[in-house]
Amino acid sequence: MFTAGEVIGIAIQIEENGERFYRKAIAAADKPEMQELLRWLADEEARHGRFFLEMKDSIVQQSGDDWAVQMGEQLLQSMVKDRVFSLEEVQFDAITTEAQLIEVGIELERDSIQFYEILLSFIDDPEAARYVHAILEEERRHVAFLKERLAA
Repeated sequence: MFTAGEVIGIAIQIEENGERFYRKAIAAADKPEMQELLRWLADEEARHGRFFLEMKDSIVQQSGDDWAVQMGEQLLQSMVKDRVFSLEEVQFDAITTEAQLIEVGIELERDSIQFYEILLSFIDDPEAARYVHAILEEERRHVAFLKERLAA
């Protein structure tokens, strides 16, 4: 149902949303260690976005109706354009510890994972599914890092 290019376009949008949110949150953080973690999270989202953009650029466009492909991608992107999942409800001024901040980051990553897992059920293109699995692996590594930092 979705092409690899469409799926990766959505991944790019999700990463851009996360980066934008973390960069805004840096201003609300009053502790240097929290600002550092937010900066790291924003940089990671930007790195993921570049990774997915490189993936998208490497895909050889299949022959077909370019207009239909563009419309499908625009529809998917409009679904997540301004969404940052559960982070929309976070009040950073109420977060007082690094542990609380890490929990928020874990929640964002879990939301992203859940989105990609749902998206997989709509994908019948093996190439697109392969890219989604790569995206999921990146997000799971991010959760693992945050959990390690929380435990430390």
